[in-house]
Amino acid sequence: MERLPYTVRRDVEDGYEVWVLEDAAARAAAWVVPDVGFNLCRLSVEPDGHEVAIIDPPPILADLRRDPCSFGMPVLFPFPGRIPGCSFAFRGHHYRLTPRKGPTPAGAGSASPVCIHGLVLDLPWQVTGHGADPEEGAIVTGHIESEAFPGLVGQYPSAFRLEMTYRLRGWMLTAEARVQNVGGEDLPAGYGLHPYLHAPIDHESSVGGCVIEVPATRRWELVEGVPTGRLLPLEEDVARGVSLEGRAFDEVYTGLLLSEGVSRCALSDTGARLATIVEADRSFRNWVVYTPPRPAVCLEPWTTIPNALNLTQQGIDTGLDVLHPGESRTWTVRIRVKRI
Repeated sequence: MERLPYTVRRDVEDGYEVWVLEDAAARAAAWVVPDVGFNLCRLSVEPDGHEVAIIDPPPILADLRRDPCSFGMPVLFPFPGRIPGCSFAFRGHHYRLTPRKGPTPAGAGSASPVCIHGLVLDLPWQVTGHGADPEEGAIVTGHIESEAFPGLVGQYPSAFRLEMTYRLRGWMLTAEARVQNVGGEDLPAGYGLHPYLHAPIDHESSVGGCVIEVPATRRWELVEGVPTGRLLPLEEDVARGVSLEGRAFDEVYTGLLLSEGVSRCALSDTGARLATIVEADRSFRNWVVYTPPRPAVCLEPWTTIPNALNLTQQGIDTGLDVLHPGESRTWTVRIRVKRI
């Protein structure tokens, strides 16, 4: 029987448990940190005999613990983006969220405590399965249950169980999330991923050769990183591609263009002749594009928008989902690298 090229191993790095998925034939690997939000903190390939980090990792894992929003691929649930005032109302009840110190949005003053990117990105998850499959590659699965954390009780309308499965096969990573409402009340649910993609892709090339493509026709008007509820026309045709050189982005794009039932963002490094494609199923109605203060760009698929919990109450179609007790949803995102 032919031996599979896929392996999954448990390791310890900087004192943290890390699960490493590898495809030896494709020379690709991914690292997952269960104790910090099940963050897929690094994805790398070897296109020409040298390793290239596709997903930008933290310098050390203590940096991920210190700032879980800023490295790897944070999991954003049950709401992506900011909740101003750290409060919202739902079904006649008022909820107050515990703030965390977040990055400063464009146009804002100094960094301040905010409620941003959900409840699970800095909590420990449980690894529930791992292995290798001839069709799906190297696999690791983890989950988190809100009822296991007393601090979450009362912050959100209902209890939930979120499961993530990462699969690595060739130069493609699949991230599949499944959430279930395990409580007795309705659950408002928004979900997103926040991959930090190194730009340029090949660290030996220049950002001057990098182009991003976003399959959108409109954008949300933002004030300090929060939508006003107004939709605006695009100022440039991002679907056809725009250069990253000398640019700073912090935008929420919508009116997505689908192909074969999915939307696709792309980062192309023309100097390295490589491209990273991020593909999301039709449940994702928005793409967030953000450039941090380092050589990276975030191409983020979100099912809803920042502050959706409050904007929905104002009659704005935010895409916020509501799960009845026992209901579940599944979302799929794929990240692949290809030569161009």
